Amino acid sequence: MISGEHKLSIFELRQRCQASSPNPQGESLVGRFSRVFSIYFTRFFIFTSLTPNQITGLSVIVFFGGLLLLLFDSQIWNIVAAIIIFFSIILDGCDGEVARYRKSGGITGTLYVEPMSHDIQYGLAFFLVGLILFKQTGESTLIVAGAGASIAKLIYRLLDARAWALKTARQTVEELRQESLNHLVNFQDQFLVRRIYYWVNKNLFSSTALFPVLLIAALLGRMELFLYFFCVGYTLFSILLFGKQIYDLTKGRL
Repeated sequence: MISGEHKLSIFELRQRCQASSPNPQGESLVGRFSRVFSIYFTRFFIFTSLTPNQITGLSVIVFFGGLLLLLFDSQIWNIVAAIIIFFSIILDGCDGEVARYRKSGGITGTLYVEPMSHDIQYGLAFFLVGLILFKQTGESTLIVAGAGASIAKLIYRLLDARAWALKTARQTVEELRQESLNHLVNFQDQFLVRRIYYWVNKNLFSSTALFPVLLIAALLGRMELFLYFFCVGYTLFSILLFGKQIYDLTKGRL
């Protein structure tokens, strides 16, 4: 017999699993769009024995499965690859929703499994795409662009992690969480340049941005643009973040 807990409607599940997220407004536009679909898969997952961390692993497998479709060197398959990447984003949202439904969220998933899954994706995806496109075109610069995108993004994440480690040495987890929420509330009061920086970084250079950029490149039949876009963008944002952290350190803000 299905318990009352499992009879929750989609609306009730959204309230329980999505609206209760610590920072729903902080998601990218693609991330928010994926939530339209993720709740239906979450309703399926809560009937299974899969843990949130296992769902995260499944999303990574789907992600790389989508990228491998680029080997077919066809516009149709490239578009399918982009759609599968979007499906992996949907699954990536399910892990947190299942955790909130079961009230089983923990620091292991939040601080290790989830971020490391993205580290693996960033560390391998662009270089893999560069190799595939090099095989198809013979352009060695595509390997350089793919490697550059992966390295720059990992450097950005490393800088972010180092800054987080420095903050945690001085603050409790609850203080950090409250600071993050206060930052979100006061976001509209920040300088225009900073608002633009965060918006562009969140919507164009987060993990969810891989889907629209890959889809656009596939539709244009210019897959190399996918690599060049992220190689240049990640490099620029890594430099900007490093400069900001140096400035904050000198001012005693970090």
